[in-house]
Amino acid sequence: NLQEVKSQNGKAMLNINQHLQQIFGEAISTAYPGLENPPLTVTPNQQAKFGDYQCNSAMAMAQ
Repeated sequence: NLQEVKSQNGKAMLNINQHLQQIFGEAISTAYPGLENPPLTVTPNQQAKFGDYQCNSAMAMAQ
């Protein structure tokens, strides 16, 4: 919840990329609990029709 994040950070500016990395990191850790230090790459999407950000960790995790 954005309000919770804002209240935790006080007056600090919210870095959306860091927040998304945290969310994706938790999701990957939940889905693959045995995977240590999973690769985590969140980047702005180059094609707007696919959304604003993308997580490019799947290929690296499969290797």
